[in-house]
Amino acid sequence: MKLVQVEIHNFRSIQHQTIQPQDLSIFIGKNSSGKSNILKAVAFFLRASASSANPLDRSEFADDSATWVECTFSDLGDAAREELSKYLFRDGTVRFRRTLILDGDAAKTKVNGYLEQADHAWLREGFSEYSDRDFWSGLGIDLVSYLHTPPKSARITRDMHKEFISAYLERHRDEVALSSELSETEAKGRQSALSASLPHLIFVPAVGDIVSEIYGKKASLLNLIVVSAIRKAEGIERYQEAAQKLVDAQGFINPSDHRLPLLADIEREMVNRLSSWDGLTCSIRTDVGSLTDLLASGVKLHIDDGTDSDLPSKGDGIQRQVLFQTFRLYADFRARRGVFKENADEPTDEQASRSSIIIFEEPELFLHPQAQETFYDDLVVVSRSDQVLLATHSNHLLRLEHAPSLHIVRRSSQRDPTIISAAREELLHADEMKRARSIALCTSDITKVFFADRVVVTEGPEDVAYIVGTATEHADCLDRRVAVVAAGGKDSIPLLQRILNCFGIPHIAAYDKDPDKPEHERKNTAISLQVKAARDAGIDARTDEYNPNLPVVCRGLAPTSNKVAEAARFIRDEKPDYEFVTRVMRLFDLTLCLNPNSTNPPPPTAPARTSPSRS
Repeated sequence: MKLVQVEIHNFRSIQHQTIQPQDLSIFIGKNSSGKSNILKAVAFFLRASASSANPLDRSEFADDSATWVECTFSDLGDAAREELSKYLFRDGTVRFRRTLILDGDAAKTKVNGYLEQADHAWLREGFSEYSDRDFWSGLGIDLVSYLHTPPKSARITRDMHKEFISAYLERHRDEVALSSELSETEAKGRQSALSASLPHLIFVPAVGDIVSEIYGKKASLLNLIVVSAIRKAEGIERYQEAAQKLVDAQGFINPSDHRLPLLADIEREMVNRLSSWDGLTCSIRTDVGSLTDLLASGVKLHIDDGTDSDLPSKGDGIQRQVLFQTFRLYADFRARRGVFKENADEPTDEQASRSSIIIFEEPELFLHPQAQETFYDDLVVVSRSDQVLLATHSNHLLRLEHAPSLHIVRRSSQRDPTIISAAREELLHADEMKRARSIALCTSDITKVFFADRVVVTEGPEDVAYIVGTATEHADCLDRRVAVVAAGGKDSIPLLQRILNCFGIPHIAAYDKDPDKPEHERKNTAISLQVKAARDAGIDARTDEYNPNLPVVCRGLAPTSNKVAEAARFIRDEKPDYEFVTRVMRLFDLTLCLNPNSTNPPPPTAPARTSPSRS
């Protein structure tokens, strides 16, 4: 089962937003932008308990009295399709809404499913005239011909009408108009069929208890692996003998030939005490489940760091490191590699193979940059079988070529609701994402553009060195809210602009115009076209052209072969030309004119600023 859409209404900082989760979905944004609230909304839906709600989940921006989260799922397995058949849409999806209900200072939830209804009333369950044969004759429909078994009487029953609806819709699926309606009654079997069919939820918070997501629950990472390992032993004779002994042990409590006599006496005494209730009886029983469940439920992880003790007694650093390594082990388990490779062809038990939705809140905590890179690789592996959602502040957990998986989360102010921006997939094609990967290989910190308020796109790393170095050392105008990045050449600037446009990120393309090189005119035009595309979409974008190129403007000399080293040496040991310092100041002034919320970008004029001294 795969989560394909989440619609959030009046939940915490979110007034109303809809997202389409990918296999791997990454949410990035500033503190208090609402990233965690998105993850909590998904967790709010997936947690089966009706009491798993918090009155604080209601949005302060609520425009009506309702607070709810709707989730749509596809790729249902056979068991889920059967259990949830009432709610199954023609396209194979199901859609449910979990609503927050406030009761004084407390809160609870209810779940309702969407029903796909035919526009004709006679194709709906509950149709009052279903038994009227004259009605069906008037429609020219032989209802009986749609039944698998001919009826024994002329009477049309409600079950016959229900079977007819299913058969008719199947036979005329391309002819009948359908619409979706939210059921007024709660989802049948919410605590059983629905919760048993939904993906496992594994939620790892930024702070707080993470041990229970490592082990201790059926859906914990380590428990899923251990259960799979135990099930592979169920055919071994010794395991079967132990399982039978567990059944025999339960006989000490449950009614059997070797039941403990004292328990039987206690049971009889309880029955006597209830004798005033006519016909009421009772019995004492125990049900510890299967041997597999019993063994898995007691799984713990002991860590010896000089003191051998259970994981909860260890510090946050060790717990996070164990979580990281357990997730890596889980990635191996899902990919059937490493120690799991030899069992790759064996069927995986239902509990372990059932998909999960794994949610991470700032997983970069306690992980150094190289470990974060490795963690991301494992996220990609796990996302092939389980959906992964995470909120992060780390550019080590982003990949430019995976831009469609990114969601930028913004709030104009704490008085405004959360806005979620995902890439417009029609603008990012597979071949362009491959090219984007080459940009990332040339510039390791390129993904910082997704964290910036505004972006300056330049050609190469030497240009970044001249601009940032001058702004820092000679102009005192560096703005850390602005990311200055290199696209790896003029040819790549339009592609990086295209990605920025997909996410609505305002930017300036600062590049060498090279008027003395006619072959560069095509490249200059491509950059200008992306600026126009941004403006047409209501995104503020500009160009800042340099003529001649930056090193010449900066030094009055031709660039050397080692451009980056020369730029760094010059900024450190010499002083840029007055004209270039003024240009850099103007460039950062122009970024202040970029309005991320503007639909009508202001004209490209910079505010007045004191020029640097010539001395």
